[in-house]
Amino acid sequence: MVGEERRARRAALACVGQNGIPKWRPLAAYEARELKQEEVESLVVSGLISKDATDAGDPLYKFALDPIAEYLAAKETVMAVRDSRMTAAAARAACAQFEPASEVVALVDRIARAMGVKLD
Repeated sequence: MVGEERRARRAALACVGQNGIPKWRPLAAYEARELKQEEVESLVVSGLISKDATDAGDPLYKFALDPIAEYLAAKETVMAVRDSRMTAAAARAACAQFEPASEVVALVDRIARAMGVKLD
């Protein structure tokens, strides 16, 4: 179960990308987050992610609900800091790249407070 949750959080990071806005992304974006095609497809089967197979050779994937992608991306960022997989400075730098419309930064702050993780 923990593995599935972590895969979903990594997929959320792929979905929000470097600009912090959930959108349709190619499989390569998910593979860059160390997800295999089979793992992404399992998230499609579960209904968490939608698949646009208009181009069968290069399908696009996106979370079915944007707020879920934003929340899980924020949670993965905070958990990476908590688990020493990322420094607080790196987390802040990643968030600084997000567009102003991104909800992820506010969620990162809220989740970090709730989990007692220092990001300053």
